[in-house]
Amino acid sequence: MARLSFGSTAVSRDYDVVGTVERAIVDLTSSEVKSYVVHTTIPPIHDILVPVGAVGELDDELSVDLTTEQLRGMPDFIDASFGPWVTPQRPVPHKEVLVPSNKVELSAATRVQGVDGNLGTVAGVIVDEMTYELTDVVIKVDFLGKVVVIPAAWVGHFRLGRIEVSCSRDELARYAA
Repeated sequence: MARLSFGSTAVSRDYDVVGTVERAIVDLTSSEVKSYVVHTTIPPIHDILVPVGAVGELDDELSVDLTTEQLRGMPDFIDASFGPWVTPQRPVPHKEVLVPSNKVELSAATRVQGVDGNLGTVAGVIVDEMTYELTDVVIKVDFLGKVVVIPAAWVGHFRLGRIEVSCSRDELARYAA
């Protein structure tokens, strides 16, 4: 299993730091991470969609099996493409849909809703390096003041910029202890 936190560094095949990981795109039917959104620090500065097939190692850093020059040519990722799924983190122009409707975006802005209220926000994901299956979700739990890893099986629904999990605040506190 490999843990990747949002805000982690993205590194190209030629060992250049090319940006930071902003989001993970998860297929709703298979629970697989299909791609990562990287906010580049190389000109032209923009958000790009990096498919998991182009990802090398995950070790709280995203190693991309593409050169810096190849990454420069990647198309923009536009978070408005998700329509009602998310609230954009930056102002975005209108562009055609780049992500199919059966996929959803997880980012540091994604809220986590328990059965009895808000639990916190998504801080990262843990994926199986062989299958790219989302195995766990890393949550910054506001009321506990710490980060907790929960099984992806606890996620019941994806709604307008939030995920709904099948546990209460008390259950999460006991699980985190």
